[in-house]
Amino acid sequence: MRCAAGGSLAAAGRRLRRLRAGDGDPARRALDAVRDRQHRDRSAHLACRRAAGGPVSGRGPVGDRGSVAPLVIGMALVLLVLGYAVTAAGSAFLQRQQLQALCDGAAAAAGDTVRPSETGGPGPRPATAAAAAALRYLSTRDADVRVQVSVSAGAATVQCARLAPVVFGELFGSPQVEVGVTAVGRPAVRP
Repeated sequence: MRCAAGGSLAAAGRRLRRLRAGDGDPARRALDAVRDRQHRDRSAHLACRRAAGGPVSGRGPVGDRGSVAPLVIGMALVLLVLGYAVTAAGSAFLQRQQLQALCDGAAAAAGDTVRPSETGGPGPRPATAAAAAALRYLSTRDADVRVQVSVSAGAATVQCARLAPVVFGELFGSPQVEVGVTAVGRPAVRP
């Protein structure tokens, strides 16, 4: 930075100190001359920056050059893989939620076919009617779901399973994952 008088701020400061101390002091002039010479060739600054192994340049030790780039690239790769993993896990979670919604609807449809007096008595009639109702519900939703229905204690238990595609699953060795859920449906209370 330059001073308004035409010199640098450091030179202006030195001139101000000379005016305050008086130019007649030869010791002060000699000390100022030494400081000016050291600052011109930067030897005073280099002496402050010397390490145990010798002088240090302004860029740091030669052996550390370029060591930041691999670190940045490695961290970027780790963050990228982590992003893919979170996306894949989120995709699998959403597939499970969608299957749970389908299975809940199928269980409600199957539960409506069960009568409280039919609590799994002799014969497969209640489970067959409940399974047919669950399959009818799923067929209207175009769902590719495997269903297993059982009736007990006045309720229909529906187990649903399917292979669900996972976003970025190929990167982790499994483009599809087996998702399974269970839902229980009870008959609606009718007056």
